[in-house]
Amino acid sequence: MNSRTLIIISLLIAISFSLQAQPADKYGGDKEACGRNYTIYYEMYKLGQYDAAIPFWQKTVSICPKFSLGLWKSGEKMYQKRIDALDPSIEREGLIDSLLWIYDQRIIHFGNDPRSSKGYVLGRKALSVLKYKKANSDQAYAFLGESLALEGAKSKSDIVLTYMQVSRHLFKDGMINAENVLQDYELCMSIIDAKLLDKPNDKLITRARQGIETHFTKSGAADCDALLSVYESKFSDNNTDKEWLKKVRRQLKTASCTDNDFFLNLTIAMFDIEPSGDAARDIARMFLQREDYGKAAIYLENALELNLPDEDKAKSWYELGYIQYNHFKNYSDARSSARNALAIRPNWGDPYLLIGKVYVDVRETVYDEEFDQNTMFWAAVDQFAMAKKVDPEIAEKADELIQTYSRYFPSSETMFYYGLKDGQDYTIGSWINVKTKAKARK
Repeated sequence: MNSRTLIIISLLIAISFSLQAQPADKYGGDKEACGRNYTIYYEMYKLGQYDAAIPFWQKTVSICPKFSLGLWKSGEKMYQKRIDALDPSIEREGLIDSLLWIYDQRIIHFGNDPRSSKGYVLGRKALSVLKYKKANSDQAYAFLGESLALEGAKSKSDIVLTYMQVSRHLFKDGMINAENVLQDYELCMSIIDAKLLDKPNDKLITRARQGIETHFTKSGAADCDALLSVYESKFSDNNTDKEWLKKVRRQLKTASCTDNDFFLNLTIAMFDIEPSGDAARDIARMFLQREDYGKAAIYLENALELNLPDEDKAKSWYELGYIQYNHFKNYSDARSSARNALAIRPNWGDPYLLIGKVYVDVRETVYDEEFDQNTMFWAAVDQFAMAKKVDPEIAEKADELIQTYSRYFPSSETMFYYGLKDGQDYTIGSWINVKTKAKARK
């Protein structure tokens, strides 16, 4: 006996043992009847003759419902085709109930199969309820919720999106409250975000996320007053719970509900738990809107001590300098902050304008004599000219400032009296300590 024959015999023996090892109930106790009805149904099914196939399919599932997962998949397809072929005005209730029964049986017989988990099948069942029994959307909502709870990040994107859509409509119909919608939104977003972590460039998942955001914002539950009524009273019990704070803050931002004290307190609580430059900048902006410049400055300083992109760091230095200049009259600090902004972003004109304005406003505290005070306008105009040079977008504003303050230059006669001539080097003293050129008023 050659080796090839031995291999074939071994394979046949293995197949024989495999067949003997099959669960007895795969054939429902009647292997011959199961096989006969299955063969007839399946041949007709392959030909697309569903009306002829269904009676034999029904006999097969009544005899051996555990025969194969494909048995239930094809049953779903055939009943959907029969339902879709009928006009909705025609009685279809019996067929629809049969279709829903198919999902239940699939769960009973194959719910532990990874290809046919209970959560997955419930999602499909919910879609059929929504399609064929629209009045039962609350039932579909329950199926979808259970599906997401069971499947988690394995949930299909369309199921997650549909859940948010149904939640929105049930809220509008008064069948669930705003807090239910908020919870549904968070569940959907947590699942979709987990899926995006695994597949960040998946277009279907990205579109589902956009759809979830749209349904939430248009639901009515995302109304600012509704959000505040749900969450404000819970803040004191949750102000150290990072996940709760993050969740509520995201919902408020999505609903553009950020111009209120609750959002400010929420953001400060988040910052205390997890300090970040972005959060500090957000808080500073909110305090600026409230004209609380002291606290705004504190949070800008916090932002600058934390990690920030260069663009945001430059903006933070400039905003801090503007507060120091305009509200606290800390002119030296204002100039330092503006210079720090320029060190990061040298082609930005606004910090130069700010330094020029500092020189204009500080002249009477630096010098007592009128002539000396007027020389400060030389240094100021230098800054305005530099702003125009590096940043053409603010040329018009810079030209206005140059024209305004050039009128205060000393006259040629006055400069002659002080031993100066046009274009001569000149140093502004005190803490200003900058070099400029003498300029006669024209």
